[in-house]
Amino acid sequence: MQVSRAKNINKEHRVQMKLLDKAADYAASFVGSWLFIAMFLLTMNSWFFFNGNEYFHHFDIYPYPLFNLILAIFSVVSAALIMMSQSRQAQKDHLAMEHAYELEVKTEQEMQLLFAEIEGMRRQQANLIKDARQQQVALSDELADKMDVVILAINSIEEKLMHKQSAEEKP
Repeated sequence: MQVSRAKNINKEHRVQMKLLDKAADYAASFVGSWLFIAMFLLTMNSWFFFNGNEYFHHFDIYPYPLFNLILAIFSVVSAALIMMSQSRQAQKDHLAMEHAYELEVKTEQEMQLLFAEIEGMRRQQANLIKDARQQQVALSDELADKMDVVILAINSIEEKLMHKQSAEEKP
């Protein structure tokens, strides 16, 4: 039985990733965080405050076309990053499924070997029990024969003793 080490799919996947893949995953995970949502809301409210307040210079007047352009570009880039991250996650899941299948096949093979070994041991035990029973029967027969001889000897001795006692009583 060959013992093999289990693979660490996460480590194997990390080794295969390029720097840009890691950066995209980090960016996608950051975009999906509460910190990003808070920063985005703060930035958006600041933008509206500074461009809607008459005390500041308006670099993007209402209806905020520059903000809409930046938001659209950001949406496209973040969607692409998220899709790339999901694609890598699908690859990682595929690797994990392949590894699980390999382990399942190995486990099944090892179980079949163990079942065969157990079946062989069961047969060997059955043969040992059969041999022990045969020896027990042979010993029982031998003991019965010896008991018959002993009983015959005892009966013969009893008869002799009875004849001797009856001969002593007659005088």
